[in-house]
Amino acid sequence: MNFKNTLLLSAVGFFAFTAHAQIQHQIGANASQFVKQFITPNNAGLSNNNPYLVTYRLLTPKINYRLGLGGTSTFLNEDNGPGQFQRNTDNSAINARIGVDFKKEITKHWFIYYGVDLTLARSKNVVTTTPKGGQFISKTVVTRSSKANGAAACLTFEYRLNDKITMFTEANLNFSRGRSLEKVDNPDFPNSSTESTTRSGNFIFNAPISLFFSIIL
Repeated sequence: MNFKNTLLLSAVGFFAFTAHAQIQHQIGANASQFVKQFITPNNAGLSNNNPYLVTYRLLTPKINYRLGLGGTSTFLNEDNGPGQFQRNTDNSAINARIGVDFKKEITKHWFIYYGVDLTLARSKNVVTTTPKGGQFISKTVVTRSSKANGAAACLTFEYRLNDKITMFTEANLNFSRGRSLEKVDNPDFPNSSTESTTRSGNFIFNAPISLFFSIIL
């Protein structure tokens, strides 16, 4: 059986399962900054310690499957005038999780989910400094990158405004191991390039202070 037929059979099986099983799709968005900006201004109230901007949960009668995704991308271009230098800074980061959890109904409106996630985090910072004419300083490229993988025990507190709209917050106990790299390149003098690596581990508890809104389909 070739890959195309395998993919087709998998898709048919998935749709057949969703057609007969009592499942729902829950799509959420991190609303912490929105609430802080428009409801509790002046830097008061709600904080955000959750890196995931969007979440998804496949709700089934027995076990739920969950995903989360977040990230940032920024750049800064500096020009320090004639005879000096130009500096370009690029930053990017991505956070992802995949896991399972179980639902427990407390009241008609309050629910608790408990489960585990596998987590992934990546970030990169590149600073390129280019001197202008007349300087003895050469061009340099400084690259800082990091990656971490881990696992987390998760607890979600959800309040259902109605059958379709909910708001929830999450706490997790996260363990991760990672590696960071710093590299300095000098294109004009390749032999002067340097590189250093650092390994680290973290065991962190994140309190339930980020707020998500979601819709159940």
